[in-house]
Amino acid sequence: MIYPNFIKHNDTIGIAAPSVGISNNIDLQRLDEAKKTFNAKNIKIYEPANCRNSYIGRSGTAIERARQLENLFLDNTVNGIICLSGRRLFSRNAFWAEF
Repeated sequence: MIYPNFIKHNDTIGIAAPSVGISNNIDLQRLDEAKKTFNAKNIKIYEPANCRNSYIGRSGTAIERARQLENLFLDNTVNGIICLSGRRLFSRNAFWAEF
């Protein structure tokens, strides 16, 4: 079993939207407040472009969502990943991911 390292000061957390992104005001405000909380603890947040997109229940095409999640896994500067959402649509991304 592989145990991940704990997140510490100056680490970077990537935010993924493998299913739907967020676009309503309440969720956008919650995301901004969460980012402020992490930044106050000297934890950087990397937010790919699709996190704030929601078009017909998706943050992008299956290929776009898979590539952005894949890039977070492959990025050596990202120490952890938090998914905004993802359930049934996430399985469509797995076909396109190459990690």
